[in-house]
Amino acid sequence: MAVKLKAGSIDDFSGSMAKAMVNAFRAEWPKVMGEDSEPPEMTEEMKLLFVAIARGVVDHLVEMKGAFQLEFTEQGHKHLYGVYHTPTSEVKLNLATGIDIKKE
Repeated sequence: MAVKLKAGSIDDFSGSMAKAMVNAFRAEWPKVMGEDSEPPEMTEEMKLLFVAIARGVVDHLVEMKGAFQLEFTEQGHKHLYGVYHTPTSEVKLNLATGIDIKKE
């Protein structure tokens, strides 16, 4: 099973981190602006902002891949798993479950 990080783009917004940011923005809006206040309509400028932030986050995570290390203990044994760069420019996070996280 592979889980892909998808920052999103203006042309490919569905299922992306940018879309998740828009959803979070809309969910938090009434908590800050008032329960009766509707979030603003999505403009191209707002969409561009969310896409740019999401792409920056994904790119940064890929660039800082060496900073990630998972540690868990199973039956008293400590296991460490890290992120590495493959020759095909994919970033993979190897877990016992076999999950790969790839930059799309």
